Amino acid sequence: MATFLTTRTHFQYVQDSQTGKWVNRACELRVADARPLPEPLQDDEHGSRLSVEIFKPETVESGLLLSIEFKSEGGYRIWPAAVVLDDADLKGRVAYGVQVSWPETGKPTRTDPLEMIAMPPPGDTPPQQWSDWLRAGQLREGQFAWWKEVNGAPEEPVTPPQYPFEIRCKLTLADTPGVVP
Repeated sequence: MATFLTTRTHFQYVQDSQTGKWVNRACELRVADARPLPEPLQDDEHGSRLSVEIFKPETVESGLLLSIEFKSEGGYRIWPAAVVLDDADLKGRVAYGVQVSWPETGKPTRTDPLEMIAMPPPGDTPPQQWSDWLRAGQLREGQFAWWKEVNGAPEEPVTPPQYPFEIRCKLTLADTPGVVP
């Protein structure tokens, strides 16, 4: 861990001891083309219908995706994603939650289950080596599934989606935290 100094803040991130560069996690989030998704995935009325949250021991925040735009490859939709690593990542205490919303004007918003994908600690993983594709080990139901997770609500049985989201990541080194070369 090292302090990244800015003009107003001092953030603690993972810094490579040999190169002095900041350690980032570049990822790809994918789902089979066969999985129905709302069209469009984002608009001015409802915002993004695909949300990704980063769960850490004391926080939850939106983020990870670099764009709502995806590429189609090999029967999958694939989104680019990235995050700078911190202490929670080193300890393997981070999960990414992926959820799809289906808003309809004048009706309650229907949601797919929140898919919680636990991220392993980087350990001795060399930079630029893709991990295996990971799937959710935990599911939460409902529009406020993220709140249930953060507040430790009892888990309920949830039917897994037929075509789950998957994520793979690789470590990258950069001169600036959060910048993926």
